[in-house]
Amino acid sequence: MFLCILLLNYRIFHDIILAFYNCPTPVPTGYVSTVPITILGTTLGGGNSFAQAINNKVEIVGFAEDLFLEKPTVLCQNGIMTDLGTLGGKYSDATGINDKGQIVGCATTSDGNSHAFLWQNGVMNDIGNLGPDASRIKAINNNGQIVRCFRFPNEEVNHACLCDLSKILENPAPEDINGDMVVNVKDVILAATHFNTISSGNNYDIKCDLNDDGYINMIDIMMIVEKFNHTY
Repeated sequence: MFLCILLLNYRIFHDIILAFYNCPTPVPTGYVSTVPITILGTTLGGGNSFAQAINNKVEIVGFAEDLFLEKPTVLCQNGIMTDLGTLGGKYSDATGINDKGQIVGCATTSDGNSHAFLWQNGVMNDIGNLGPDASRIKAINNNGQIVRCFRFPNEEVNHACLCDLSKILENPAPEDINGDMVVNVKDVILAATHFNTISSGNNYDIKCDLNDDGYINMIDIMMIVEKFNHTY
């Protein structure tokens, strides 16, 4: 009986040793990998790092904690982790990268609000909150198209949509006066604030003159109403 127990324990110990010996790369204690894995790097000095997306050049984006437990966006290239920063706040999270190296995600601003961003050519560009509540970019392809999800104000239902990033940057919708990618009461209020002003007036705002007639009137208000609740 004693011999059987001894042999059984030896067999278990032998299997454990083989499992760790055959593991192709270092992995966390207690985890046994069945395929080769690569540890990308720890963090920016904090405790955690997270990978969110990868392109065909094996460039990886996500976010990582720094010494102050803030979580800036990171780009990992050739095993080197680079801090891409935030929009002035404590957090940013990259969720997509294409083969052109364009990176999209969301980041907090200095006032704590969450805005979408586009990182390219070494610069993180604030592209706003993309309108409706809880708007978030999820991915970007090589054509500059993004997928995002959002909620309309006072809704609890998520909506998914496909958008052209270049159009978002250009803001081609004149009815979307404040550039938040949705036509709503905020745009009506902005136009109403400049109602009955002409191009030579101190209160004139060309963005509110939707038909470019030099006069902000009910025609401009009705153009906004016609596009009410339209998102871009």
